[in-house]
Amino acid sequence: MARARSSRAPSSHGPVRPLMAWIAAIAVGAATLAAQPAWAQPVPGVPGAPPAPAAPGAPAVPAAGAPAGAAQAAAAPPGPLGVRNFNRVTFPVLADQLSYDLHPYLQYSGDAAFTRGTAATSDFSTIGSPGTDKGVDPVQSFIHSLPPFGFETGQTTGILLPKAVTIGFDYTKFSQKEKDVSGAKALDDTAPRMLSNTYVYQAALRIYALDPTETGLNYFVGIGLGVLDGRMAVQTDAFAAKRTVSYGQSPVGSTRLGLETKGENFGIRYEIMLLKAEKVRFSENPFPGRDNFRTIDFSGTLIRLALYYHFGDR
Repeated sequence: MARARSSRAPSSHGPVRPLMAWIAAIAVGAATLAAQPAWAQPVPGVPGAPPAPAAPGAPAVPAAGAPAGAAQAAAAPPGPLGVRNFNRVTFPVLADQLSYDLHPYLQYSGDAAFTRGTAATSDFSTIGSPGTDKGVDPVQSFIHSLPPFGFETGQTTGILLPKAVTIGFDYTKFSQKEKDVSGAKALDDTAPRMLSNTYVYQAALRIYALDPTETGLNYFVGIGLGVLDGRMAVQTDAFAAKRTVSYGQSPVGSTRLGLETKGENFGIRYEIMLLKAEKVRFSENPFPGRDNFRTIDFSGTLIRLALYYHFGDR
């Protein structure tokens, strides 16, 4: 039997209707994309590829697959290249040693017992108010009771040389008796009895050859400027009355060089300071015939070996 022919007329569009719908959708998408600024358009290509250059004033668009927050990081303005701030505290001081060009005891007393005067030494265990501080201002006496220390703050430069510059403060003190200076186990009754406490305060500028924020070996040079003061208990011989005299010079200067090695936060430093203190003035000189010797040269070589703590990199 012949199949009955359908009474519904065939569509004049056939497969054309879906095709037209696709074309319309593509046209709408293209129009929308064209309306967006260039920097907001997605970047075609392989995931992880670098983003297209951003238009002036527009935030950068992270590459496909970039972690969350990358857009904020890309938009943040970077700081100056290679410039970082840091701080250091020098403590404990393992050893301070001041080798005088000519020992002050010999210059002051003229006694041959001090011809071979030895260097003055100090370290972190040198604490407490000295006996020569009787009658001294409480604030000054408190400072004198502190052990040697130092601190500095600095900044890397981001240039070839110098790699960093710091400013800081160094404090040291030395206490000596006549037996320490002469090297003798005992002195006869005619030899002077002397006990001195000397304090050196210096502001310091250091210039570093390498980046101090990095671990490893480093070298530096510098200068210092500050004050030297002290007090001395004096007996011209074993039977004479004890007197306390004061002395000082301001300013005193130093040139410095040294090396250091640094770990993550802690380091060790060896520093040589050439101290210039040629006009230290004493309040009096009780030794017979030496009243004119009241200006003494304390110049010498100061060597410091110390640990330091490095912190505050930013």
